[in-house]
Amino acid sequence: MSTLFDDLLPPPLQMLRIMMGPWVAQVAAAIARFEVPDRLAEGPRTAAELAERAGAEPGAFARLLRAAASAGMLREVSPGLYAATPLGDTLRRDVPGSVRDLVVAELGPGHWLPWGRLHEAVRTGHSQARAALGTDTWGYYAENPEEGASFARGMSNLSAMVAAETAPAYDFSGSTRIVDVGGSEGVMLAAALRAAPQARGVLFDRPEVIARGRGAVAAYGLGARL
Repeated sequence: MSTLFDDLLPPPLQMLRIMMGPWVAQVAAAIARFEVPDRLAEGPRTAAELAERAGAEPGAFARLLRAAASAGMLREVSPGLYAATPLGDTLRRDVPGSVRDLVVAELGPGHWLPWGRLHEAVRTGHSQARAALGTDTWGYYAENPEEGASFARGMSNLSAMVAAETAPAYDFSGSTRIVDVGGSEGVMLAAALRAAPQARGVLFDRPEVIARGRGAVAAYGLGARL
C-alpha cells in the first residue's frame, strides 16, 4: 500500500520497502505466535519478562520486539519496556477485529512456501503446493493440524470483518434455508441466521473444519438451527 511518504522516496527505495514487506509480515506472525499482544493487554512489560514467558532466547527476542515497534505493532515506552498499540491489538486472540489467526496462517509454511514458487507457478500455470510442501494444501494441513486450525480460524477472522456489513445488505426475509459453502467455522452463516430468524443453516466444509464449526455456531446460540 503506497503512502504519500512512499511516493516521495526515490524509486529504488520504494522498491526496497516493497521487498522488505515480507520481513515485516513475518515479524507480525512471530509476535502473534509468541502471544506478545495478548500479554501486553495486561499492561507494559519488559523485553526480558516477555522473553521468559515466551520461552525464547532473550537477545533475539529483544530484537524481534524492536522490529515490531519500528512497524507500529508495539510501543517502546522506555528502553526495553513495551506497551500495546491499536495495530498490535489486532493480533490478540478473541477480540473484535482480530486477524491473529489469519496472519499466523498466511505467514506459516502452508502458504509461505508455495508463495516462494510464484515465478514457477506463473511459468507453468500449475499449483506449486506439492513441490513446496510435498503434498497438496489440504494434505499438508491434515498432516499439520495445528496450522490447519489456524487457517480455519483465519478464514473466520476474514469473515468476521465483513459479516456485520454483508448480512444487513442482503434481504433474507424469504429464506428458509441458508447454505454457506466453504464457510469455515460459520461466522458468516451465523450473521445470516441472526438476520433471518425463520431460517435454518447448512455449513459445508471439510470434516475437520465442520467439527470446530459446530462449536463456533453453537457459541452464537444458533446450534439448534444449524
